[in-house]
Order: sequence, then structure tokens, then C-alpha cells
Amino acid sequence: GEPFRYRIAPERLALLKYLEIGVWDSATTLRFYEPTKENYPSYSVAMFQESGRFIEAPVDRLSAIMRREGDASIDLLKLEIEGAEYKVLETLIQDRPDVKAILVEFDEVWHVKGTRAHFFRIRDASRALIRAGWRLAHSTPMFKRLFVRDDVFARLSAAPSRRA
Repeated sequence: GEPFRYRIAPERLALLKYLEIGVWDSATTLRFYEPTKENYPSYSVAMFQESGRFIEAPVDRLSAIMRREGDASIDLLKLEIEGAEYKVLETLIQDRPDVKAILVEFDEVWHVKGTRAHFFRIRDASRALIRAGWRLAHSTPMFKRLFVRDDVFARLSAAPSRRA
């Protein structure tokens, strides 16, 4: 089927700020490897090394990027970062930036064949987020997961429903 596309009004699009930096666990420059699948759009730090082709780009911890940009909070953090999500989620747990919800796609489900070890990594990362104060609010069969911070979840659950 047709892939999902974000529909953002032009006046709202003008409010977005593009940052030429990736999210990681330290300030450094990393190699992002070219995908081995034809027409696959995303490069990866954690996958596709066998391609031998890469670009280099700067990265830093989310909390450091937020400080530099003057951002006190993030309402929704979407992580679709091709296998690097585990390291980034660890930094969120360590640094505790004000992130209200995290939408993460655990990419190994799509790319790892012949082993089930990635299911344990997904389980462990999910449990760590839950212990750190986020609630698993939704999960798809392909491990796209929404975590909502406990205090935000409680506030939303207590709010009167706006459904007709």
C-alpha cells in the first residue's frame, strides 16, 4: 500500500527548524552506512556496514542538543533511527530530558533474519523505559511502540473525553 505521509500545512511547516545533527550518546562524528536494499531511504549507524559506503555526520546527546537550541521540553520524540534506538533510549533514561512521549520503531524486526535475539533487546529496552517512568501506551505487531510519561498518561486519562 501507499506509505503514510505527514500532512503539514505550509504555514506550520515554516515553523519547523531543521538541525544538521543526529542523536547519539556523545558529541562526535559517526559513519552512517548506505542501505543495502534498493530504494530504501535511510542510512544507518548500526546496520548496513556490509555496503561499505557511508557518509559522516555530527551527532550528540538529545539533552545537549536541547540545551543548545533552548528547548526545555519535547511533546513527542519520534525515533526511527535504523538500529540506533537502543543507545539513544539509554541516554533518555540517564539524562531525563522533559520528553512527554516517545514513538520508537525497533528496526531490527525488519532487518535481522535467522535469530530472535532482537526480541530480547526490544523487551529489555521497553522494560527500562517503563522502569524510568514511561508507560507503554501502544505497540504494533512490528514493534512500533508509543511510550507516554507516567504523569502525562495520568493527566490524559483523567481528562474528560472529547469523543462525540
